[in-house]
Order: sequence, then structure tokens, then C-alpha cells
Amino acid sequence: MIFLTAAILSFCSIIYELQLAALLASFLGNTIFRYILVVGLYLSALGIGAILANRWLKTVNESAWFLCKLEVILSLLGSSSILLLGLFYLHSSALVFLFLSYSVVILIGILSGFELPILLHLKIDKQPAILAMNYFGAVAGSLFFSLFAFPQLGLFATSFLVGAFNGLVVVILAWKLKSKFLIMAGLFIVIILLLAIFAATSWQDNFSAIFSAL
Repeated sequence: MIFLTAAILSFCSIIYELQLAALLASFLGNTIFRYILVVGLYLSALGIGAILANRWLKTVNESAWFLCKLEVILSLLGSSSILLLGLFYLHSSALVFLFLSYSVVILIGILSGFELPILLHLKIDKQPAILAMNYFGAVAGSLFFSLFAFPQLGLFATSFLVGAFNGLVVVILAWKLKSKFLIMAGLFIVIILLLAIFAATSWQDNFSAIFSAL
């Protein structure tokens, strides 16, 4: 189960990175520069998260609980990130928008940076396999986003779908921890986000119309 979790988390992380880069490039232009900047900031934030995780890790049980709660936060923040950046773009000045949008990139990156060190801490004897699944998940996420999610679903639906995957990880971890509350919380997040995907197409159309008129 931990190998599946590692793959799902890296799958989600790379898509968050790519969709934020795509949206900022769309808003601000200079596509190559924006992609490079977002990727650089996100990778740096992953490193910060990894450092913080290694400092805070204690027992295996505490790490598992921490990861479960972390995924609740990531599912909510990641799924709403595209909407947040859109609101920032509409209701803030250029400098404020830059600060807020890159802050979202860094925050998601830091939170995602906690994931791999925690997984490695949970199964010390399985570290090479966990790392391998992490890399495979990132490749799968890159291909999924570029070939299907971005052209077929759009950024709104993609953010909801990826957030739902984070919610699925909450359910998996909570099941292992035997926490009925977190199982219900994870299922609630998954159901709400899956329902949101059906509404996302019309939101995406309205979203594009608003920004094309600016």
C-alpha cells in the first residue's frame, strides 16, 4: 500500500506544479520564463519541506498521523489553487498578484516536500522501492497532465481531480490508522471534489471568457 501511496503523491505533486506554471504563464505571458520560475520555486520549496520533515519526524506512528492530516490540507489547498489564483488576478494589483501567486506555489511545494521523507521514514527497509514509485508517479503525472488533463479537462477540473487523489490517500492512511473520523473526512473530500468536476467545465468556460475580456 505504501508503494501506491508514494506513486499517487508524486503524481499529484507534479501536476500541481505543472498546472500552476500553466496558469501563471497564461496570465502573465513569457511562457518559458514563467515555467522555469515556477518549477524552480516549487523544487526549492520541496527541499524546504524535506528539511522541515526530517527535523520534525519522530516515531513511525506520529509520522503516519502527520502525513494523513497533511494530505487533508493539500487536498483542500491544491484543489482550490487555480480558483485562488484566478481571484487574486481579478482583485489585486500586479505586484500583489505576483506575491500571492508565488506564495501559493511555495506553500504547496513545502507541504508536498514533507511527503517523501515521511514515506521513507515509515518503511526504512523499502526506501529504494519507495523512491522508484515516487519517480514513476511523477512521470505518470506529467504524461497525464500534458496528454489528457490539460487539453481535455482544463485546469479547474484537473485541480479538483488531483485534490480528490490526495483525499484518496487520506482514506488509505486513515484506514491503516483505524481513524473513523479521518476516513469520513477523506471520503467527504473525495465525493465533493468529484462532484465539482462535473461543474468545472462551465466554470472553465466562464473563467476563460472573463480573462480574455481583460
